[in-house]
Amino acid sequence: MRDVRAYRASCILYNFLLSNPIRRVLCPANICPDVLDTIRMAGKETVFADIDAETLCIAPHTAEAAQAECLLFVRTYGSLQAPLPGGFPFVIDDRCLCPPEEAAGAGANLTLYSTGERKYAELGSGGYAFIGGQAAYAEHPVPRNSFLEGDTPSWTWQDILSKRAEVWGHKQRLNEIYRTSLPAGIQLPEHFQQWRFHIRMENPAPVVAALFAAPGRLFAAPGRLFAGRHYASRALPGTCPCAEDLAAHVINLFNDLYYSEEQAYRTCEIIRRFLA
Repeated sequence: MRDVRAYRASCILYNFLLSNPIRRVLCPANICPDVLDTIRMAGKETVFADIDAETLCIAPHTAEAAQAECLLFVRTYGSLQAPLPGGFPFVIDDRCLCPPEEAAGAGANLTLYSTGERKYAELGSGGYAFIGGQAAYAEHPVPRNSFLEGDTPSWTWQDILSKRAEVWGHKQRLNEIYRTSLPAGIQLPEHFQQWRFHIRMENPAPVVAALFAAPGRLFAAPGRLFAGRHYASRALPGTCPCAEDLAAHVINLFNDLYYSEEQAYRTCEIIRRFLA
């Protein structure tokens, strides 16, 4: 097993795809746009499949699986509950939203972590990974002026451990605010609350708009409220209903070091208005 690091986790994915005989990559329909751009820049094709309604990860047995040599298994919201499917020449275990670990995923040819912006242990930039099995890995020139271009990070594993502990303490405090201030019925299961705190609502759009419109009580930027939505399905409409459902109903509430307890309480106040 070999460990590598780069300016971004996307750089490692790019190098891995170019280092191995891969033509098509099977991805969950609701995938990060940066990942899609990386696959395209590597000259590979993308095949989309739906996610499982319970694990929120790519469904392990799909008709699309036969069309790809490589599976990109994204750990949705940082949950590690779903088993890693086999049966592919190459398997990528995308753990970029998981707490960073000094270990590889069993059965994966590439176990990918991120220390970039808004990730679990943000260290300014960077990503690292473990290469397993018979997979090859070599560094390749990246397209100039792309988001893949940058310096290899200089952090140490101790830096990651320190940041992870700091972030985990903060996330616990904010998650407890969300957990006790919002109805249990709209909260996703606990194992999905690693990266952010996720809730389901029938009509999220006006809720998110109200959060963004709320004035800050402190200073202009630190006191403002905001929330996120899940990636839309990239597959043809109607072909991946579980991915479409996730994008239509989930709101992710921030719990990183940039969001304060005061902001979390006010976030809950606004959400509760739409539940009355």
